[in-house]
Amino acid sequence: MCLLEVLDTFKSHPKPYNKPTRVCIYDIFTKMKDGFSITTGDCFSTKVESGVVTENQKMLLLPQNEEVIVKAIECQTKKVGYAESGKLCEISLKLPTGYDAGFIRPGSVLCDINYPIH
Repeated sequence: MCLLEVLDTFKSHPKPYNKPTRVCIYDIFTKMKDGFSITTGDCFSTKVESGVVTENQKMLLLPQNEEVIVKAIECQTKKVGYAESGKLCEISLKLPTGYDAGFIRPGSVLCDINYPIH
């Protein structure tokens, strides 16, 4: 067997869709409206580690302990209504009035508001 055939035999672990939502933030940037982008404003490169994140979902931003709302989700340059565990995507958030996005750093986590990370 060649290496590719061996890799094709590996079974992946089941994705934790039914767990509380956990989204890791890897990068923060500001995207201007250009007619091509779905996400604009304060955007975040993320990976959904568990659960499902949907548009208009209220989430808790940790360790800042701020309540935010998901405005838009973009996966592979396509607008999507949700992103499930295992997906890499860009998320734009509605931050609280007067909150400076400069306080958000890579390593911050978005989590389910009803099941916060301890």
